[in-house]
Amino acid sequence: MNPLITLSATVLLTAIPTMSQPNHKPSYTITESTSHHESWLRFEGAMTMKGMSDLGDKIVAGNYDRLELNSAGGLAQSGYLLGHAIEYSNVKVMVRYGDICLSACAFAAMGSDDVIINGILGLHSPYAMGHDSGTTLTEIAQISNVGFADMMWYLSNMGYNIRLLKQIADETSPESFIVFSNAADLKSFKTDSFLNDTKEYMTMYEVMSTDDIREYLQNKE
Repeated sequence: MNPLITLSATVLLTAIPTMSQPNHKPSYTITESTSHHESWLRFEGAMTMKGMSDLGDKIVAGNYDRLELNSAGGLAQSGYLLGHAIEYSNVKVMVRYGDICLSACAFAAMGSDDVIINGILGLHSPYAMGHDSGTTLTEIAQISNVGFADMMWYLSNMGYNIRLLKQIADETSPESFIVFSNAADLKSFKTDSFLNDTKEYMTMYEVMSTDDIREYLQNKE
């Protein structure tokens, strides 16, 4: 079994889309490959601020034809950080068949104008993970509102319209995603291709639970 699949399945079961392991070896790998015609980077594992800073630096400094992503996600801000590096470098992003790009990974991928989805790309609304027992409900609400505002600002800067934000807010949770299996449907949420019919938007994606995604991973072994 692919170690990433094993780790991802464990993460998805707990409904926490991150594979970070504090105080351990980095829970991700960055692989550089070349052929006669192209060069590319492949990222697998948890999205952390340090990891995305390192990967973003490589993308900006290099001249890569594409970036492959295979990740169950991580900190939302790390996805935004990588997404800006992707936008700046104008690199193509690919989610290969059998791979997943969820949560922070999906937001990062959306920094590219050229996304190839042969696996699945899944978005959900940001949420606040564990809090100290002394944290008030007001403080938790403030954190959540800031998280949603950050997501709104990022997607708007990447050219996505308000309808995508609404669908994420209405149809997702920490345990469910709106999933895109092809780039054309994702691009339908770009500002310059605004649709007025909500039902038409809802045909562009599938809602999948963490259990659904775990089954997808198992079937692709």
